[in-house]
Amino acid sequence: MGYPATRRWKVYDNLDFMRGVEAFLNFIPASSIEAIRRGMVEMGATRSNQVVLLDRLMDSNPLFLTGNTDTVYASVVLDLDRDGPTVVEIPPGSGPGTVNDAFFRFVMGFPGPDKG
Repeated sequence: MGYPATRRWKVYDNLDFMRGVEAFLNFIPASSIEAIRRGMVEMGATRSNQVVLLDRLMDSNPLFLTGNTDTVYASVVLDLDRDGPTVVEIPPGSGPGTVNDAFFRFVMGFPGPDKG
């Protein structure tokens, strides 16, 4: 004895819906990074040696996923396929200086797994 077929299909429909919601939520960080990258390209920063410096503090207008209102941001997008291995030097005392992947996971930097 089992559940009627219509009840089973409702469960499958719900699982499909939940998987869709999960996929959407999991890719919000990647969408944010891609929007930041595109914005940087529009400003002319197309190479890994070109840095975008946000010289004013943020308010609620920018569409940064996790933008802080008390942080000065300098941003660069690395293309390791094009540029190969890249050395990033961050002067002491200039902030945590983190490197994130496309999902905003720390790759290196003070808060990351290598602890700076």
